[in-house]
Amino acid sequence: MFSRIALVLLAALAVSYRLEADTLAELDSKIRLSRPRLFITPTTVAHIREHLTPHQTRFLKELCKDVGRRPLSPTLAPVKDGDAWGTVNDWGHPAQAAAVAWLLTSEPKYLAKAESWLKWSANWYTQRFANHKAVSWYAHSRRAALAAYDWIYGELDEDTRISLGQQLLEHIAKARDRSFIRSVNGEGSSGPTAGYYGTANLFWYAGIVFFKAGVDDALAEELLVKGYEEHRRMFELRARAAGDSGGPITASTGYALGDYWKQELNFFCSWEAATGTSCVGDFPNLALLPEWVFRTAIPTAGGICLDYGTGDCPHFDNRMRFPIQYLAQFPRFYADQAPVQAAIADYMLACLPAVQRDPYEVYRPFLKGHHADAICPFLFDVPRMDERSTADIVSQLPKAKHYPQLGQTFSRSGLGSDSTFALFTAGARTAGHKHFDEGHFTIYKHGYQALDTGARLVYSGMVNNERLQTNCRHNRNYFLRTVAHNCILIHDPDEDFGTAHVVHGITFPLVNDGGMRERIGSTLLAFGATDKTTYAAADITGAYSTQKAVKVIRHFLHVQPDAFVIYDFVRSAKPAFRKAWLLHTMGKPEAEGNAFQTREGDGQIRVQAILPEQAVLTPVGGPGADFVSGGVNWPVAPEDEKNRQSRRHLYGNWRVEIAPPEPEGRGQIRRQAKRERLPFETLHPEAVHAACGHSATFGFHLGSVVGTDDQPQLGVGEEEFGLPGIQTAEDESDTFLGDLGRK
Repeated sequence: MFSRIALVLLAALAVSYRLEADTLAELDSKIRLSRPRLFITPTTVAHIREHLTPHQTRFLKELCKDVGRRPLSPTLAPVKDGDAWGTVNDWGHPAQAAAVAWLLTSEPKYLAKAESWLKWSANWYTQRFANHKAVSWYAHSRRAALAAYDWIYGELDEDTRISLGQQLLEHIAKARDRSFIRSVNGEGSSGPTAGYYGTANLFWYAGIVFFKAGVDDALAEELLVKGYEEHRRMFELRARAAGDSGGPITASTGYALGDYWKQELNFFCSWEAATGTSCVGDFPNLALLPEWVFRTAIPTAGGICLDYGTGDCPHFDNRMRFPIQYLAQFPRFYADQAPVQAAIADYMLACLPAVQRDPYEVYRPFLKGHHADAICPFLFDVPRMDERSTADIVSQLPKAKHYPQLGQTFSRSGLGSDSTFALFTAGARTAGHKHFDEGHFTIYKHGYQALDTGARLVYSGMVNNERLQTNCRHNRNYFLRTVAHNCILIHDPDEDFGTAHVVHGITFPLVNDGGMRERIGSTLLAFGATDKTTYAAADITGAYSTQKAVKVIRHFLHVQPDAFVIYDFVRSAKPAFRKAWLLHTMGKPEAEGNAFQTREGDGQIRVQAILPEQAVLTPVGGPGADFVSGGVNWPVAPEDEKNRQSRRHLYGNWRVEIAPPEPEGRGQIRRQAKRERLPFETLHPEAVHAACGHSATFGFHLGSVVGTDDQPQLGVGEEEFGLPGIQTAEDESDTFLGDLGRK
């Protein structure tokens, strides 16, 4: 537990978390002085050596082989601008691996390498900051170096302990000056309100390692308290974001499943080793993450999991950054606290073809690369990973779920690769790595039939050249913007979106795409789901400029298995403001009348516009027009376009804009909406009528029926359209009906 001092957190959720230390005195009374004490203890090491499992023995053998092949004295490698994303000349991870090899085998050669590589890395860190150069965007390798120092501390002579410790401690202390870190191109500035994988994440670990070590005790204490407070803040924010539903603090899977979780498990492990107690139970909401991982994963026939391409996803292939390391360690921390979530984690691991062939594969990612962590595989056993025993639990999960903080509504028709998968985004309360995409939807069946488009090709630390500048313009004028998503545009010709300020001081005016001004600002009006339908409605007005949007309501309906209805009501400040409904595709759309269709992968999508009756369908795209925003195409740099064509990246190729034929006044639209029912005569009445239960009439300005297989799937004939369990306004004409604009 963190403390006997009670601190009430998340009052809205009525959850209290006990914190065991928010003063130096309390930390002083808890942190052990014996070594090792970062992540492991002498007892831990003895237990590992006596109880190695076959998989752990295999991992140790591979670890020792990797350490053995590396030279005792590293050679300085050339560093190019922009290389800070990796760990060029940073031997922190190999030093940690060598320290583990020595701890578990007692062979002197591994100790010698650990010390040599640790000294090399400390010199490298000092040199880089002295030259105002980055070490890395991430803290991971330097945290590994701190662990190596702690684990071989007793074998270092006193002069080496002090000199080496001073280098490491002083380097990390520079991160207290956030302006310095931000001024170093490519150095990690991510703090506790985001991923917290930047340099500042090292405060806590440096504080533990150098606590009463005689290197600089005052500085170590300062970093210890600062690191503790920042981690506490991180946990509070993430617990609030998770709420009762679970989910991470960002909807972008590349971040949430790439590096965000690591800070949680690292702290849990470090706290337990340093204090002898556990704090995992203080944040029960964080144990709900596996289900969100499950819902954001799209299984394919080849065994690869894709994701929905949400937020700052590069859209190369939308391959999910599958969190094997997180799921494999989950039972160690949460098995007793969250057995259903542990079963979901087991199920997802068991579905991986590589793990099915060899369960040892859950250990392999710890060996090398960005997430290398030489000690972790010895702290947990291979999970059960029995797909058959967990499938029953997973199959009982509802087909749809809404995550309020992320504004995500997931809906699927089944578990397998032949199923239909959909995501509706609205009502988000967190803007981390989010785009101007409230109301966006993605639909997948045997391919992305409606997708999130554009390319993420701009990162901190890149070289300032023509390629970067071209991609910056694509990023800020297309990729982030509403026009790149399946949303609604309202074109006010006088709207000014201001100026973009990006890396290296690059600036340029932002074009008017007709989209949103805010990443968040919409409100979820309703959510309901049965085995046959998923329904959500949102007021998206707040994401648009108040000068152009009076009311924007979007309704999203998924009727199992393959049909979708998107109903929009738009009221603009002036009738002349052009409105457009967007749907992005990879294939070229074939339009006929008020409908169009296109194919992607082994699937296809057909879209029929219902209202307005004389809707104008305009395909936009193809070579030279695939990223049009504000009347201009914003291509990616030629080098990246070449990669896109050769690798078939999922940047999007086409979109269809559905718009009214001409502006109409308030009275005409209101009368039309009240007088006429939606023309569902081409659709099947029985399936939907049985699914809906009771009736509630809605009127909309823009609407479409979207099907994803070979037969129409949705219809109510002349019946009114109803939904189960949905709370709607009594006066629906006030809530959902209205004009396009005011005279």
